[in-house]
This record gives sequence, C-alpha cells and structure tokens, in this order.
Amino acid sequence: MNTNYSNCICQTIGAIDYAELPKGLREVWKKCPALNKVFIHNEETLEALMQQSQIPDKAHHCSTLWLALQRGYLKNIMGPVHRYLLEGENFWKDTTPDYKKRFHETWIIKNTDAFKRHETAKKQLGSLYELLYANHLEEQGHQIISLEAWGGPADISARINGEEYDIEVKAIGSSKEEFSAVYKTLKNPDDPPIARSNPMEPVKYLMEIIRNATIQIEKFDQTEKNG
Repeated sequence: MNTNYSNCICQTIGAIDYAELPKGLREVWKKCPALNKVFIHNEETLEALMQQSQIPDKAHHCSTLWLALQRGYLKNIMGPVHRYLLEGENFWKDTTPDYKKRFHETWIIKNTDAFKRHETAKKQLGSLYELLYANHLEEQGHQIISLEAWGGPADISARINGEEYDIEVKAIGSSKEEFSAVYKTLKNPDDPPIARSNPMEPVKYLMEIIRNATIQIEKFDQTEKNG
C-alpha cells in the first residue's frame, strides 16, 4: 500500500468555480498519477470528458471527477486510489491487470444511450466504493488483509481484534425502473410519469442486491473450506 501521497495536487486542491473547471481538471490530470494512470489515460479522453460534462445528455450524466473537483471532494476519491492501487507514480505490484483498467472513465464517452450509461457507471462506482470502504475500515482501526484489486477472493478481507472477515461491496444506485422514471421527468418536466404503483419495488431491488452479495460471500467461504 502507498501512504506517501499527501502532497499530491489531488489532496491539496479545493473546490473550483465552474468557469475554471476545464483548466483545473487539466492541471490535476498532468500532475496526479491517480488521475492520469487510473481514470483518464490520454489527453483525447480528457478533452472528451470535459466536453461531455459541460454539455450533458438529457439524463444529466457527468464525469465523476468533474463533479468531485467542482464540489471540493476530489481528495476523498483520489486518496484511496493512491493508497490501494499505486506506489508512487506507478501501479502497486499487487494491483491486478483488471483493476488497472477498471476505472477508465470512458462510460460517458463510449455509450450514447442513457440507460447503458446508467448501468456502466454503476458498475464502475461499485469498484470505487470498494476502495472508499476499505479506507473507511482502516480509519476505524481495521487492518486490510486483501482486496479484490490485489487478486483477493473477496472485495475486502480485513481483520480486527484477531478476527478476520470478508466484505462484498455493492453500489446500490437506482433500479432501471427508477432511473427510467427520473429520465422521463428530466426529458419532459411538464409531463412526468405516473408515480410508482408498487411501494415495495425499492425494497425488492435492495433485497436482490443483498441476496447477490450473500451468495458471493458464501462462495468465498465454501472455497476456503474446500482448500
């Protein structure tokens, strides 16, 4: 793990006014390895992201990094990326090939369909949440043993008070049905869709996510038992 990144520009820069965002993001991109190695790999992608974020689609999709810089929490996103994926300006030796490219913020460029963007962005955020939550656990005194980003079987394997445990991290976001309702409202604010008739729909969506996470954790446990 990398602990020497407190002086990186991503950790010292604050919120930036909207008019200065293109200049600010470019400056951070040039100097921050977490940004130029993990998220945005070339200037062409950087330009496309900035253009798309300034002229969003009807679903108001926008680059996560653009919003983070505008709102002043880029530090919170980049810190765990530095810590768990990098060593200095290069990838840490245990970072898997998959995780070296998993965070490429091209979902907003490659997909023109709002619904495909929604699903792709949710998957990418899920991987980011793994690192954010691992960082939170360390701040609470837990020791990180392994991450999926390092080739581990679970999203996070940790230890506290001599006990080890596994965590499966899921990005909840919104269901396709909920996103569809929001999207239709944004497209036609004067003619919003009819309210959801089944109030249990969000509960079912959440329970399905929990069920999937439980199945994955059980697979990890079974693999360990079988040696």
